[in-house]
Amino acid sequence: MSLDVIQAQADIKEQLGLLVFKGFVTASGHQRLEDIARYLQAMLRRMEKLPVDPNQDRLKMLDIGKVNNVYLALLAKQSQGKPIAEEILAVRWMMEEFRVSVFAQNLKTAYPVSAKRILNHLKAISAN
Repeated sequence: MSLDVIQAQADIKEQLGLLVFKGFVTASGHQRLEDIARYLQAMLRRMEKLPVDPNQDRLKMLDIGKVNNVYLALLAKQSQGKPIAEEILAVRWMMEEFRVSVFAQNLKTAYPVSAKRILNHLKAISAN
């Protein structure tokens, strides 16, 4: 098995763990269940495509990683003990939509999303 496939599988496993865990319905809200089902479907599509072109998957993962790093840096700057602003928490779901747009376009996203849109959103939050 190639390193690209192993890395993709590890990424999928991490994503799955962040989406589905004990109490995820309460944490995410019942209104997110259809979206979560679509995100899981997108993971399956990604896994189906992975053996065909693992390098393409790796390149897409790099794009997601760049955006995620900016998001994580913003989260790290938040004050401990204070609730995280809703506009920051929304980025987590924007990232899931971005994964759908990158790995399973045919499932359609809930709204237009791209790396540039997310980065602009993060930049606007940081400016406040």
